[in-house]
Amino acid sequence: MRRLLLFIIAPAFLWSCSNRPAQQSVCLADMDTTVMPQDDFFRYANGGWLDRNPIPADKGSYDISDALESKINLQLLDILDSLASANLKEGSIQEKLATFYKSGLDTATRNANGLKPIQFLLDSIDGISTIADLQHIVAEMSRYNINVPFQPRCYPDMKNNKMSVLTIFHGGTGVDENYFKYPGSEDVIAEYTKHIERLFAIAGYENAAQMAETTVGVERKLSEIIPDYLLLQNPNNIYNKISLNELKQLMPAFDWEKYFTDLGCRIPADIVVISGTDFISGLNGLITSIPLNDWKTYLKTCTINNLAETLSKDFVDEDFEFYERYMNGAKEEGSLQMRVLSQVNTSYGDALGREYVRRYFSPESKAAAGHLGQDLKNAFCEHIAKLDWMSDSTKKAALEKVERMEIKIGYPNKYVDFAECEVGDNYTANIMNILKAQTEHKLQFIDMPTDNDLWWSTPQTANMYYLRIKNFIEVPAAMLQPPFFYPGGDDAVNFGAIGAAIGHEITHGFDDVGRFYDKDGNLANWWNDHDSIEFVRRSQKLVDRFNSFTINDSLHINGEQTLSENIADLGGISIAYTAFCNNKNCNHQEPGCPLTPDQLFFISYARTWAGSFSDEAARMHVMTNVHAMDQYRVEGPLPNLQAFNEAFGVKPGDRYFLADSLRTEIW
Repeated sequence: MRRLLLFIIAPAFLWSCSNRPAQQSVCLADMDTTVMPQDDFFRYANGGWLDRNPIPADKGSYDISDALESKINLQLLDILDSLASANLKEGSIQEKLATFYKSGLDTATRNANGLKPIQFLLDSIDGISTIADLQHIVAEMSRYNINVPFQPRCYPDMKNNKMSVLTIFHGGTGVDENYFKYPGSEDVIAEYTKHIERLFAIAGYENAAQMAETTVGVERKLSEIIPDYLLLQNPNNIYNKISLNELKQLMPAFDWEKYFTDLGCRIPADIVVISGTDFISGLNGLITSIPLNDWKTYLKTCTINNLAETLSKDFVDEDFEFYERYMNGAKEEGSLQMRVLSQVNTSYGDALGREYVRRYFSPESKAAAGHLGQDLKNAFCEHIAKLDWMSDSTKKAALEKVERMEIKIGYPNKYVDFAECEVGDNYTANIMNILKAQTEHKLQFIDMPTDNDLWWSTPQTANMYYLRIKNFIEVPAAMLQPPFFYPGGDDAVNFGAIGAAIGHEITHGFDDVGRFYDKDGNLANWWNDHDSIEFVRRSQKLVDRFNSFTINDSLHINGEQTLSENIADLGGISIAYTAFCNNKNCNHQEPGCPLTPDQLFFISYARTWAGSFSDEAARMHVMTNVHAMDQYRVEGPLPNLQAFNEAFGVKPGDRYFLADSLRTEIW
């Protein structure tokens, strides 16, 4: 479900606290100054924004990043609408973008086609009579990125990231496997079963109820062999590199040479099994013990459920009813244009991103963000040098890792636009064609050198990423605008917002997962035992703090599940504050600004987490997401910082006061 509303700042309420021409600083109307910052800083910084921005009817949650994405989506729609009405060169990537977009908007054709665009896959599934047939169809479905029991991918080798290796991930369930595993989720599974029944009924199957029960039975068994998420957090547990012969021994039910041929890739020399060898041997047991007719029913579910939102209105509506209304709390569907945009963006992200950069991104923003990124790296090095709990040998390796870390700004050096992919008037076929092309493109690198010029995100993405396996950060062009970045804006605001965000990504290189990767991004231990023990001890305080948060009187944040992000939040705001202090000589508060620079900094940070959740979205978030909910990304880290306490006069007895024994400083 995509984000739809435009984020608007009312200029009449803006304060400017910089001596340079500034677009904004902090909006008074966004705050709730009737609340004491010492007791509810989240509300103090964001109350006005929250009151003016209730959750839209087509969403289950809404925050300031959603608002930014809404603005970006309007810009992307403008690009697509202009292309759709232009006289474009036949076969050009612009013409294909326009054709793809128009095919999604053509609901008359989509409704007339019904199930026809995916009937060829359903017919192939009906033809399964042996395990060899099953293997062939699983490979074919993987080429279309349909969610089957395991997903073949091509990723850098975690211990030799200059080379790519075939990597196998678990998959195959229509809801997160945690819903099958944990008590208290029986209602979700019951509703999911009804959803599958309704899909089969729409597709014209007479025994829809039994087919749904069969599917859920298969998925329940799959969930039992999927390792627990916390086990998979440790990269040493997921680097299970085996030879092709070992794969054959673990899962002899499949002819693996034939599988890889059917998948359309070269036969790999080695395979990394992310989910562990027990998952593969367990899957072999399921392949041989579950009746073929049950597998056929299950694979039909995977096909219809994965592609329902691309089909006729009855399938689209049912997809919304379960995944958005029931699971996420949305009350109505988003507009057709936005839903089609989401598919175009997913399918041709680089091609659309190239147009976005050309129209909306400036070289000045790229340069300014680059300087800010270097300031943050310098601040992180300062922090490492001052750590009193870390040995000199580990510090040296940490400093080398920061130095080697690359921050990529704006857009990639190389785009992959899939200009050769066929596009016509069949919307589902267009999506399946590009999914197949994307899979083929990625798998071609098996046992080949990795290409560091390619990005893992697109320029129009309203997020940023740290790739542990490469030790670099991607800061897409779309992030370099309000409310995260203001070209020429106040230092306090920029360091509190985009600075803390980039600092967050830097810290990911040193969180409970990132710390296992070295300066080159390879899986290697550069810690001595004492330092590792102390890191875990300090991290446990964050685990305990987040475990203490209760949502809606019944939901509890999982401090272990969210630990990586919580470490990154604490580190990000801490090093951003240091970088801000190092640049304070550039900041001159103007007369009439009611906030100090330090207060502006922390309010700017809190403002990037303004948002709210429906009860349904909160439940799903806590169950499946590695991030704490927005409010707790303010409430969790800030009381650990003495600078925050001093800026707002936090003292014992205040809700935001945290005793020294409960505070933690990691980076």
